[in-house]
Amino acid sequence: PGDTYRSFREDIFELEEVGGYCKLDRELLRQQGAHKSPLQSWYAELEEYTELDFNPFTTDFCDEVITTPTVFIKLDAGINLYHHYCDFFNLYASQHVNGSFNMDIKIIIWDTSYGMYRDLF
Repeated sequence: PGDTYRSFREDIFELEEVGGYCKLDRELLRQQGAHKSPLQSWYAELEEYTELDFNPFTTDFCDEVITTPTVFIKLDAGINLYHHYCDFFNLYASQHVNGSFNMDIKIIIWDTSYGMYRDLF
């Protein structure tokens, strides 16, 4: 697997380690596995998603509860400006496509590599 495996790990979560208080179409999620790819898909991270049978906003059961608009983004590479432009464009376009454009959001860079992210800019 080489560097790609180390940069984009797909063994992050086990069953019941990530979930939410919403109804999940498990069959639809499973079908998305056919498109599994480290940068174009979040399938590996959501594969073990668990529906919670309680409201995490009213209990202390969860380690972390995200309550503000938050975007998780996988950065391709910091080695040239083209890759930075693509990351920005994907974020910008995604917000417009799903009707959630807002500049008051949190952005979490999802990096599962074993090494340090290098950014030349």
